[in-house]
Amino acid sequence: MSALQKAHTLLSEAQDLGIYSAEKLPVSWEECVSSLQEVQKKPVKPEEEIASEDQAFENLQKERLELIEELKKTKDQLDSAKSLDTDRRGYSGEAQNNYLD
Repeated sequence: MSALQKAHTLLSEAQDLGIYSAEKLPVSWEECVSSLQEVQKKPVKPEEEIASEDQAFENLQKERLELIEELKKTKDQLDSAKSLDTDRRGYSGEAQNNYLD
């Protein structure tokens, strides 16, 4: 692997981390060195911050799943209540018809 290819690899990794935003990789060695120097000057989040962001995402995902489950239970309860109401009205109407007959 040539030095230019290694520089491109490093710049691609910097793009993945969000610390290098050029759309195209530099063509010349000098441009690569200059870009790598710019990347080197930018602060990078410590791993603890990245890990805590991952934990926050996992917590949100867990909460989302819990809310989905709660929504399913509530919908089932609503369907049961509607069914019960329909049955009650049917029995009530039937009882009225028998009473009038």
